[in-house]
Amino acid sequence: AFGKRVRVTEICPCRVATDIFAHVHGDSEEVRKRFIEGYELPVAKDIADAIAYVIAAPIAVNIGHMEITPTLQVPGGLSTARPQDYEG
Repeated sequence: AFGKRVRVTEICPCRVATDIFAHVHGDSEEVRKRFIEGYELPVAKDIADAIAYVIAAPIAVNIGHMEITPTLQVPGGLSTARPQDYEG
């Protein structure tokens, strides 16, 4: 709608520390170790804070795309490393 200040934001979170993996793969210790344990993953509040940031942007600003990743994940990549993989 031209001139209506409609803002659209695509928010692309990475792997987030939630129980989704338990729902998909079964709730087991192996699933937690494989997908969550030892990783520095964002939590749901981190994603909510990012959404709040976008909503609070000045009226003349549109944040069209936001990719949220841990600092040990390559942007645009599917691999996430554990911090201990890089410690001496």
